[in-house]
Amino acid sequence: MRIPQLPASKGSKKWLQILVNECPNLLPPLPGRLQLKTSDIQWSSPLQCDGYFEYQDDKFLNRLEIDLEQYPLNEFWPKRGPQWDGLAKTGAGKIILVEAKSHIGEMQSGGSRATDPKSRQTISSSLNMTRQSLGVNPGAADWISSPYFQYANRLAHLYLLVKLNVIDAYLMMIYFLNDAEQKGPTQISEWEEAIREQNACLGLPDDHHLSGRVISLYPNVRDIKQRVSF
Repeated sequence: MRIPQLPASKGSKKWLQILVNECPNLLPPLPGRLQLKTSDIQWSSPLQCDGYFEYQDDKFLNRLEIDLEQYPLNEFWPKRGPQWDGLAKTGAGKIILVEAKSHIGEMQSGGSRATDPKSRQTISSSLNMTRQSLGVNPGAADWISSPYFQYANRLAHLYLLVKLNVIDAYLMMIYFLNDAEQKGPTQISEWEEAIREQNACLGLPDDHHLSGRVISLYPNVRDIKQRVSF
């Protein structure tokens, strides 16, 4: 689906819209594995010229101009899957899926809201496939009912692209600092502690084969405010 959005008035949606459209150079440097500058990122959403649309299901694949030839999306996940905060590519064709947070409470989405038994079975099967591939602690709670289900399903989609379809893809987690209106973290260490709690709850090992493809960045809302007039 292609989902229209209004200019956001607060929170991570607001700051991501501003960052992408007005000051993308304020995105912190990317880790060496990506081997590119932030200026090399070609944003596909959320773009002001596109009505800040967000994308899900096959529309996010179309927006990124990629085909899942080896393992199609409709066999991996039912309709109304993740609605991506942002999408981007690089000149070299690397795919970047983006999620943004501005306060720690956003990290806990609650479990899956799917009610159709067939849909839940598809989700559960794909999550379990991902868990096994990542070496998740077998005693960890079922991801489909985890308070961190949103992050779990984002990891699953990264697994779908990278491992099942051999696409050079990355999950960029943008954690904003100093969103005072949302009482968000002021220090990177606060986000890092919350991320450790999330990963422990999901049973994720410290190092797994997608670790290097999950990129955490911490742009500062104060810097954005200084650059953009409100």
